[in-house]
Formats: sequence, structure tokens, C-alpha cells
Amino acid sequence: MPTGSPELCIRIVHHASRTSIVVEGELDLANTSVLHSHLDYVITDAPGDVELDLTDVTYIDSTSLAEILDASSTLLDLGRDLRVTMASAIVVRLFELCGITHLLADSPPPAQSSTIASAPSPENASARPVLTPTRGRAA
Repeated sequence: MPTGSPELCIRIVHHASRTSIVVEGELDLANTSVLHSHLDYVITDAPGDVELDLTDVTYIDSTSLAEILDASSTLLDLGRDLRVTMASAIVVRLFELCGITHLLADSPPPAQSSTIASAPSPENASARPVLTPTRGRAA
């Protein structure tokens, strides 16, 4: 059954090995608690991975983004995964700006962090440093 306000509608759909959360409308400070309660319910009471469908999200702010990131972290700690299976252009752009496109279903897993592997040699000063992934979680 849909739950929310005129600005927000959230539906939860249970599948055998995963749970989908479909969000429509605006995700902002005024309704972050609604998003939080749905994510918390799925984390504590539903088995398997979590899929977010944010296709019909027309606005998302930092408080809602923080809720999604917190849920992803909690699920990872539990050996589960959170993926955004579909997203509006607004959501994709925010995820790109924040460097969290790894949550998008079509994106590869993140390189944990990058360091400069080598500096340009004096004879080739125009060469660019090479970035290589390092192990460990980014702070």
C-alpha cells in the first residue's frame, strides 16, 4: 500500500530474495523521516538486498541522500546490498556530483580510493600522474 504525503509516495514490494522500494515525488527535509522509516523497516524486517526505484523522484536534498547512504552502509554491515535500480536524471546528476554512482545498478563497484602512483619524469614533464586504486574504505 502506498504511504506518504501529496509530495511523496513510497511503496514497498517484497520479492523472494530482495525488497524493492519505489519512491515518487520530492525527497527533502520535510519528509526525510518518512524515507527513514521505510528504509529502517526494510533493513530490520525484510530479507535480502534492497532495490530503490527513484525514477519518479523530482527533487532530492542532502538529508535524503544521507538517509540512502546510511541505509547502504547498514546493509553492507549486514552482508546485504542497496542498489538504485532506476533513477531520474536529477538523482543521477546528484549521485555523479557526490561521487556515489556505485549505488546505481548499471555502475561498476567503486575503487575505494585513489593515490598518485608516479610523478612525471623530468624528461617528460607534460605527462600526467597515473591514478591507481588502493585498498581500504574511503574516509
